[in-house]
Amino acid sequence: MANMDQSVSPRIKMVELISDGNVSVYAESNAAINVYLDEAQAISEFMVEITLDGGAWEVLNSEYLDGKYVMPLPVIDGVSEVALKISAETADGNSIVNVINGAFLLGSDVAQHVDLDDDGVVDDLDHFPFDPTESGDADGDGIGDNSDTDRDNDGVEDSVDAFPDDPAEWLDSDGDGIGNNEDTDDDGDGVPDAVDQLPLNPGESVDTDGDGIGNNEDTDDDGDGVPDVEDQLPLNPDESIDTDGDGIGNNEDTDDDGDGVPDVEDQLPLNPDESIDTDGDGIGNNEDADDDGDGVPDSEDQLPLNSNESIDTDGDGIGNNQDTDDDGDGVEDSEDVQPLNPTYWDVANAAVQGSGVSLQNLEVGRGDQNIVVNVFKLNTNATLKLRSITLQARGSGNDGVGIDRVALHIDANENGMLDAQDQLLAEGDYLVNNGSLVLELDEPISLPIGHQQFIVTYDVAL
Repeated sequence: MANMDQSVSPRIKMVELISDGNVSVYAESNAAINVYLDEAQAISEFMVEITLDGGAWEVLNSEYLDGKYVMPLPVIDGVSEVALKISAETADGNSIVNVINGAFLLGSDVAQHVDLDDDGVVDDLDHFPFDPTESGDADGDGIGDNSDTDRDNDGVEDSVDAFPDDPAEWLDSDGDGIGNNEDTDDDGDGVPDAVDQLPLNPGESVDTDGDGIGNNEDTDDDGDGVPDVEDQLPLNPDESIDTDGDGIGNNEDTDDDGDGVPDVEDQLPLNPDESIDTDGDGIGNNEDADDDGDGVPDSEDQLPLNSNESIDTDGDGIGNNQDTDDDGDGVEDSEDVQPLNPTYWDVANAAVQGSGVSLQNLEVGRGDQNIVVNVFKLNTNATLKLRSITLQARGSGNDGVGIDRVALHIDANENGMLDAQDQLLAEGDYLVNNGSLVLELDEPISLPIGHQQFIVTYDVAL
């Protein structure tokens, strides 16, 4: 903090201010004063007093360590100016009292109040606190902004940098104060850069043919070789003629004749009265008496648009030549003895195990439901369609039992009990005296080769 040169003994050599372990000119935290004396071993009395902002003097605790007196400074809130009074006396009676007014500033935020180089920027904000010609270093390169020729370190000299303190910007084409990198409309023409094909030209925003000449100046905007004054579609390089006048050129138009049928589907794309010519004879189907050209007049042809078909026995939309089940009975033609007769099926071997149904000797109560009366397996040697099943009661019965409903289920897990996994196939009322019940399935099911287990249940009326 200060070097002292006095001719008398005791003599103060130096007073040093330490803040945060470093020699400083002001004290913020962990601060202390070091006082160095000549012939310190001859000192019999030593004292340092401190006053804050001209207040009362207070004695600091001191300790002699390694040739110096060390005195910790108090921690205070705010900022105060410190004055020191240093007193020393030798054993032979020589003494000295030295007062240092305005020795330094002490406080928790003192750096915000000190401006050592008197450049108008407090040290807390001054990158160069001892250089009155510099205070800022925007790019942190150790060169003050006043001396730095590229103070934002963006590679563009400040002399040509529109934003010398912004490393992300250096150009402002429209002079609106927003750099081009951030500006969404560099040339200020009202068209965002994202859609402006000439973003640095305020007189242009569209360059259809990409020739570097904006459409306002270009005499052939789409660059198709047809001058704009003769081009019916001057902004479309693939078009110059629009025959049907719908605003879409013939090359792009998906319906050249405007008949509502896309050209890709229109076999007569230039005839607004026709769109289909199935047999390709040049006569549209509206006029042609044999659309598919198979020799069968449309009036007799069940598939008049299919030249390979004219008959569709089962009416499923697939002609008999292509249909693998012409009569639609679920039996492939290759296995069907009568492939055009939907009421005839070939017989496959099927064996039923445990098919007897008995409603006798069951202890049931009124209102009981889903009583399992029979479990049986159906074994087949071919894949079959199950459409219905007939249940036949054996023995005598009594109408008085009050059977409400009989149901057939697939026993999915083959446990012989009706549970959530089992599928209901059909159900119906059962009159005992009639002796049988035919249960029709809403939708036929396919039975694979092998076996399938079923469960028959019934409900008792209340």
